[in-house]
Amino acid sequence: MARKNHAVDRHLGARVRFARIEKRISQGALGEQLGISFQQVQKYELGKDRISASQLMNIARILEKDISFFFEDITPEGETSGGMELADIVDRRKRSRASATYDVKIIRILHSIEDERVKLKLYNLMEAIVASKAPVEAEPPVAPAAPEDVPSLVQ
Repeated sequence: MARKNHAVDRHLGARVRFARIEKRISQGALGEQLGISFQQVQKYELGKDRISASQLMNIARILEKDISFFFEDITPEGETSGGMELADIVDRRKRSRASATYDVKIIRILHSIEDERVKLKLYNLMEAIVASKAPVEAEPPVAPAAPEDVPSLVQ
């Protein structure tokens, strides 16, 4: 009987994919550094194959992540917390290419913000938008705020 991939395996794989994309490393390049094929990296990222503890340590080192990063949002019971699983968010096949590209760009921008207060404000704003479930009308791009306006974002 075939083993059904566990939610934790899918979550770990999604975290690997997330970190790899954030680091701008291809599956092939990661596989080469690990001594495995890019197909094996794909299997890890999809949660089809389990990642051993030693392999996860190697992946964390290469992607410059603390090992705890891969277990964020997993409950002690082994369940993933929150609505949509990270695996679904980073799986480009389920969404349009443009939408997935914006997601990655947003993640990179957030990652580059050093002030945790600003990150928290942006997070709260995004949560409020999602919670409202109100459609957001597409508007033309707005010029970035003037530097004197930026401090008002963090109070």
